[in-house]
Amino acid sequence: MVRHLYSHLHKLLRPYWKQVGLATLFLLLITAGQLVIPVIVQRVIDIGLANADYGFLARAALLVLGIGAMRAVLFFWQRYLSVWIAQQVAFDLRNHLYDHIQRLSF
Repeated sequence: MVRHLYSHLHKLLRPYWKQVGLATLFLLLITAGQLVIPVIVQRVIDIGLANADYGFLARAALLVLGIGAMRAVLFFWQRYLSVWIAQQVAFDLRNHLYDHIQRLSF
């Protein structure tokens, strides 16, 4: 049952494999950006605050802001692609159902 479902889902998504791959890549980059922030904060505490290195603190703050902006842009495009793929698959399913109903005997 589950294998059949995955097989059918694979057939539906096959025409959109580039968009699915791009959305997945964006999701991985968003996750990586989210995982980098705590490392930067740790270095700010260990290096910047401990040594009172205000230049390091400023660079770290700009880096965190840049990563946040990058994540926001990637999140927008990931959501846009995901919704676009869902709409295309729903459109294909509706057309397939309509074609099937049209071929049924009266």
